[in-house]
This record gives sequence, structure tokens and C-alpha cells, in this order.
Amino acid sequence: MTCGRCGAANAPGAKFCNNCGNVLAPAGQMPPPGQSVPPVRPLPTVTTAEQAKLALILGMMSWVLCGFPTGIPAVLVGRKAIRQIRQSQGRLKGEEIALAGVIMGYASCAIWLVFLIGGYLMFRTAEKQTTESEASVVSTIQQVNAAEASYARIYGGSSGHLYANSLAALGPGPSGTCVGSGTREYACLMKGPLVEPDCREPHWCILNDYKFQIQTHYSSSSRDTDYAISATPIEGRGGSKHFCSTGDGVVRSADFFIFSLDAGYDPETCHRLKPIEKRR
Repeated sequence: MTCGRCGAANAPGAKFCNNCGNVLAPAGQMPPPGQSVPPVRPLPTVTTAEQAKLALILGMMSWVLCGFPTGIPAVLVGRKAIRQIRQSQGRLKGEEIALAGVIMGYASCAIWLVFLIGGYLMFRTAEKQTTESEASVVSTIQQVNAAEASYARIYGGSSGHLYANSLAALGPGPSGTCVGSGTREYACLMKGPLVEPDCREPHWCILNDYKFQIQTHYSSSSRDTDYAISATPIEGRGGSKHFCSTGDGVVRSADFFIFSLDAGYDPETCHRLKPIEKRR
């Protein structure tokens, strides 16, 4: 017998619907007067869990707020909402919403974690390259200092200190090869791109990620000369410092971001910088 109220099927001869409690009677027949009808049991109200809604909101926000600030809460709140829904015996719904929040929270955290690790590795790699580049520059300046010291010893004599007035004067000259022991114009004390014939002030000569230049200073009160070898990073490459050194053999530096170096240091200006040993 079919219930006229809810449409549920009931056993033949049943007086009351086993689903909603409605009185069952043949079509066109009403229940006898005074017959009591069992109360109808209301169906339970199903609502969406608030925690599930919150998990979804946090999951969506995690894609804007770099993952971690809202991504981790989205995972925690979403998992809690799923447990509540499964234990509610049908009174709560929204498990799919909570699951979506959990997935977005996990995904955003994973993606931003990859970005953070990648950025850290790139930073460390750049830092290592800068350190190696600056160490190479210091080594090159020390080689120039040694060549200048040899030049002064060979060509200065008793007339005082006489240094090469350019990087080119330390090299082999236009021929590119040294014949004999060299001359005062081309002393054959160094080889390579830094001592090409055109490596003269104001021209800069490049080695790796730095450019180099020598300036010579003549003393008005004596016959001595001094020089300053300068090295500055090529824009967008190299390290973060300028370097210089003079006849005293001390390598000094200045931070690159403070100012750019358009012309090489003169000896007096170089002496004002701090030696690199004291900057550690």
C-alpha cells in the first residue's frame, strides 16, 4: 500500500505509514472518527559545516598570501571539518568543500616551498660566484702590484720610484711576444688581455667580470711616482665592490652600491679606502 503523503511503499494491510506515520486508508476512505494518529517524526535538518566553508576560504586565500599564512590553517581546519561531518550521522554536509580547501592548502604550500628553496639556492649560488669573482680580482691586483714592483726595481734605479704609467707598459707590446728582457715602454712583465697595447688611461681593460685601469701620480716635491690600479665590476656582472691598490701593495675596496666608478682611482683617493683585511 502506498502512502498518500510521502509516497512510501508499505506492507498490505498496514494501517500507518512506516516512513512518516500517516494513516493509511483505501482510496476515498477516511480514518474512523476519534482514531488517534501517531505523531509524524520530523526529518533531521542537514546543514553545511561552518568549518568546511572556512577551510575553502582559507584554501583560496593561500594562493594570494604566499601559501603558508593561510595554507597550513586551511589544511588543519579542513581535516577537522571532514572528521566532524563523518561523525555527524548525516546532520552535517560539505565534505567536498572541506576537501577542496585541504587540497588547495597543500598545493599552495608545496608550490611556495619550491619557490623559497629555489630562491635560497639561487641566492647562495650568486653569493658564491661573487665571492669567487672578488677573490680573483684581488689576485689579479696583487699580480699587477708584483709587476709594478719589478718595473720600479728594473727601471727606477737611483732616480727614485718609477712605475709603469699604464697596464700596457707591463705587457709585451703590439707584437704580443717578448723579445729579450723587455723595454721601458713594454716591460714584458705580464701577459693577457689586461696588458694589451690599448690598455691605457682612460681606456678600461676587461678581465672576467671586472674592468681595470692604472693611473700614475707624479710627485712635485720629489722624483718619485706612485700609481693606483683600479678594478670595478662590469654593470650587471661581477661582485659588489670596487678595488684598488697602490705602490704600498695594500688592496683596498669600497662598496659598489654607494657610487659607480667612471674613472679609476688616483693614489690619494685609493689610500682613503679601507684595506680589505680590516673589512672582514
